[in-house]
Amino acid sequence: DAAIKVIAASKLKYSVNALGTVVEGPAAKVWKVCRSAFEACLASGAKSELMYIKVYQGSTSVAELEKSGRKAVAKAGAKGAKAKVVKAKKAKKVKSAKSA
Repeated sequence: DAAIKVIAASKLKYSVNALGTVVEGPAAKVWKVCRSAFEACLASGAKSELMYIKVYQGSTSVAELEKSGRKAVAKAGAKGAKAKVVKAKKAKKVKSAKSA
């Protein structure tokens, strides 16, 4: 809660997700917010703190990257499902040939 309060007060664009929090903005401001959030956790009584940071700089927004990732996963899932069907058909043909 302490970290999210610091991030929200920064006025930077952010989203809280199940596996972490995404903060977007100019690098210097994001670094400052990361450090402040870390310190806020310790100041709130945490005996230890671990912050895992991923840094991205580019012209594609986080939302566009996430959308692209979802498409890739869906496409890979479809290919994986198709491969399982093909494999099952081949196994059935082999089984039929052996019993003939």
